[in-house]
Amino acid sequence: MDFNIITGSPSWYVLLCVLSGALAAMILYYRERKSEFPLWLKWLLGINRFVIVSLLAFLLLSPLLKLLDRYTEKPIIVFAQDNSASLLLNEDSSYYQNEYIRQLNAVVEELAEDYELSLFTFGEEVSAVPGKGFDSLSYSDKQTDMSSIFEMMDVRFANRNIGALVIAGDGIYNRGINPAYQYSSLQYPVYTLALGDTSIRRDAFLKRVLYNRIAFQGNDFPVEVILNANRLKGSTLTLGLSEGGAVMSHEQVPVTADNFSKTMRLNVHAGEAGMHHYVLWVSSNRDEITRENNRYDLFVDVLQSKQKVLILANSPHPDISALKEAIGSNRNYEVEDMMLDDFNSPLQEYSLIILHQLPAASAPSPGMMSRVNRAGVPVLYVLGPQTELQAFNRQKTGMLIKPYNRSGMTEALPVSGEGFTLFTLSTAVQDLIPLLPPLNVPFAEYSAINASGVLLHQQLGSVESTAPLWMLDRGRERKLGVICGTGLW
Repeated sequence: MDFNIITGSPSWYVLLCVLSGALAAMILYYRERKSEFPLWLKWLLGINRFVIVSLLAFLLLSPLLKLLDRYTEKPIIVFAQDNSASLLLNEDSSYYQNEYIRQLNAVVEELAEDYELSLFTFGEEVSAVPGKGFDSLSYSDKQTDMSSIFEMMDVRFANRNIGALVIAGDGIYNRGINPAYQYSSLQYPVYTLALGDTSIRRDAFLKRVLYNRIAFQGNDFPVEVILNANRLKGSTLTLGLSEGGAVMSHEQVPVTADNFSKTMRLNVHAGEAGMHHYVLWVSSNRDEITRENNRYDLFVDVLQSKQKVLILANSPHPDISALKEAIGSNRNYEVEDMMLDDFNSPLQEYSLIILHQLPAASAPSPGMMSRVNRAGVPVLYVLGPQTELQAFNRQKTGMLIKPYNRSGMTEALPVSGEGFTLFTLSTAVQDLIPLLPPLNVPFAEYSAINASGVLLHQQLGSVESTAPLWMLDRGRERKLGVICGTGLW
């Protein structure tokens, strides 16, 4: 380790610091020969004064201590091995399962003498290899995402001494983006080891399947399929869905190109409640290189009951019908609307409670508000002229409202909140917000504890304010929401 002391002043200034220390010591202790102190004490005090004054003067030069520590690290070689099933789809499959692994480990052992090695496998995802060799290659991944290798390099090896990236694979990818677009910006060399058969074979396969893992009994849920076919132009594919060996649906798909791709959508009826195992499959009227990629297993949990929503109101209002119709249009929800005086059922059976103008000033409901708080069910408050704002403030919703007068109301237009982070509104909804009519809100001073939970702000006339119009909050105990006005209908 090398170190230097540097200052922003010329080096001869150090001599002045020493002279100032010596001068201070001589003036204080040696200008008079007579003293009540013994000679050894005068020397000790003089030396201490000399050192302290010299050091203080030197510190006024703003010195810096520069340390230089040199060490040498080996370059890092990142070796990524293809673990996809396509490597075995050729006549040399036994070679890649046996002899190739031994030869690969021999190369890795030789590289480890001069380089620091990091070993990975890639396919559906990139995985670090435990140990010092590729002894656990299974060639079992059904998809290959080569672009994920470079994404992993940017995350795990940023600002590291990368010597090279070695990719061993057949070059076939069916997931992610083309890796050639990522290679151009790299600061280290990339070497490839061509394996298997890189030619495109006759094959039909399911590239991607998207579906909901939860469905409700009696509903239809969608299954989106991306169907691909290579070198099968003029043939006909059959896409089918079965459960327990029984075919539920099938569809004929003509192949119109050698590099064929088509996105299809199936609607599956959710029958009996419970876990269902569906099999999505594709077949061709011609021979294929493999049929291992012609099947996809889907597991869907069919729930018997729908989500129940309770609208609890202080009095009849057009908003109640509008909310009930909007929520009930989704077949996964069941909506009940009740007046406060008529409701006496348990609250725990509901997934959401909407309190319309509650707690109310005309009909105090401290007992009901206590029940709502104990139930722990998510609550959405809709405020209006009947709302008792002091009682509302005691509910700890994350919003405080201080009315300017007891019954004053005003109209407020919605304005999108810029700092909202819970979810993202679609472009269509964002374009709709400026066209919405105003809500009738309490004329008051508003404050929200969590500004990031404000979905919409209030616009009073032509002035955009920071007062919340619609707020959502993920509390520790339950989720809460507040719509600060009526007129939703």
